[in-house]
Amino acid sequence: MPRKRKNKFNRRKVTDDGITFDSKAEHKRYVELKELKSRGQILDFAHHPQTFTIQPAFRKCTECCQIVLMSDHLASKHALKCPVCQTRTMETFRAVTYTPDFQVRKWHHNELRMEMWYEDVKGSATILTEAFKLKYKWFHVTFPNHKLKLIIRSIT
Repeated sequence: MPRKRKNKFNRRKVTDDGITFDSKAEHKRYVELKELKSRGQILDFAHHPQTFTIQPAFRKCTECCQIVLMSDHLASKHALKCPVCQTRTMETFRAVTYTPDFQVRKWHHNELRMEMWYEDVKGSATILTEAFKLKYKWFHVTFPNHKLKLIIRSIT
């Protein structure tokens, strides 16, 4: 019988209300947000609301180093030629994407304005991988008008 492979950070998926959470910490934050909504402290929230593209996919010619951003019309096989030198030595790079754990909206009655932010939940500071740190910084540069809060919680 094959052994079940352990997660890199020993996270355990949790399912609640038909939603599968990547970790206990993420589930705990979901329960907190549900409570805040029921008390009227936030308007609403969404789990994994959308995926942001922080760098689009592209192709790079290995001959002349020309960069060509990928789009629907460039995705076909015949678009593998470099537009500058016409060689077929294009290396493909996938898009870099980021999906926050939650989107939270709050209505400020006294100021008559809506506040919206995204949250990413981590079980501890040790889970802040180099890849996540780069995506976190990149998100702020690419989407400067979006708030992204990092929630670090230890689960006991």
